[in-house]
Amino acid sequence: MWPYLRDPFWCATATMTLHTAAYIAEILRGAIQAIPPGEIEAARALGMSRPKALFYIILPRAARIGLPAYSNEVILMLKASALASTVTLLELTGMARTIIARTYLPVEIFFAAGMFYLLMAYVLVRGFKLLERWLRVDACQGR
Repeated sequence: MWPYLRDPFWCATATMTLHTAAYIAEILRGAIQAIPPGEIEAARALGMSRPKALFYIILPRAARIGLPAYSNEVILMLKASALASTVTLLELTGMARTIIARTYLPVEIFFAAGMFYLLMAYVLVRGFKLLERWLRVDACQGR
């Protein structure tokens, strides 16, 4: 594993993946458990097998239920990416520190980095809102 673990990118990727995997699994588990049992029983009563009920009934409904919590986790992961500079990986915050060391303009550089983070978070939030609206419209139309 040393060829991968000596590279800071793979260390940061593994750390962030392990960190967020448990939260996402818990979000999915909670979303699946939040589905009313009557809907699952109705699918079984219609003669759907377990895999078909899972694919056509349970997972689409769980996606609608769990999407807000998942979007929060994605935003938290974006904010946690600033910690990648602790393993010598130059991400946005680490690059801002490098530029500050050259220019001696900490306020302006950190303001610009903050604006980049704000822009990325805004794009993610708007994207998830559109996805939630699209899933809600599909649910209302019976798709």
